[in-house]
Amino acid sequence: MMLPRFAVMSGPDGIYINIYCDGETTIPCNSKNKVTITQTTDYPVSDKIGITVNPEKPGTFTIALRIPSWSKNTSLAINSKAVTDATPGSYEKITRTWNKGDRIELKLDLRARLVAMAGHQAIIRGPIVLARDARFKDGFIYESAVVRDQDGYVDLKPSDAKPPEVWMSFTAPLVLGTDLEGEFKNPKQVSFCDFASAGNTWSEDSRYLVWIPKTLNVMKTDYKSY
Repeated sequence: MMLPRFAVMSGPDGIYINIYCDGETTIPCNSKNKVTITQTTDYPVSDKIGITVNPEKPGTFTIALRIPSWSKNTSLAINSKAVTDATPGSYEKITRTWNKGDRIELKLDLRARLVAMAGHQAIIRGPIVLARDARFKDGFIYESAVVRDQDGYVDLKPSDAKPPEVWMSFTAPLVLGTDLEGEFKNPKQVSFCDFASAGNTWSEDSRYLVWIPKTLNVMKTDYKSY
């Protein structure tokens, strides 16, 4: 597999951490030193990633952390001391003298984002695409709806009704059907799961949908003559 080789890589100016996952990597930093990088995390279920740095001997080198472009609010600390805000869509390069047991604490922005395209909407939480799944039994999944958002972000809540085959599940506020007067009332909390879990039983009860058709509100559409 190629993925482990890309997860943590040695470059000419230091060590690059590209993929965040629970595990350990020992990598040469230069011809005279090796560094063990241990990640402790359940990301992307949660937003916290702990990284322990263990060089064979203390040394000055760079550790570059990949900051995804969608992580607009990223927090970073070294040995519990906050570091300047990281720039989305870049590597945050930290050059210092590293000692055994030094600890990096990274927190990525997992707020759910609403993507709209061609009259449809989809919800993405961090790197994970979400989908409606018929197994939740909370309505007709192909029904049109309006996903309620605030400045492009959707307020997700943890879902208690998670089928055993599902990895992650949440509820999102949707105004279902064509009764758009419901926008001014409390929207319904509708269940979503991660795309990898959607439809994974291959049976009729686990049909799924990522792109939710958006209900057209003709009262708010500009009139165009024929």
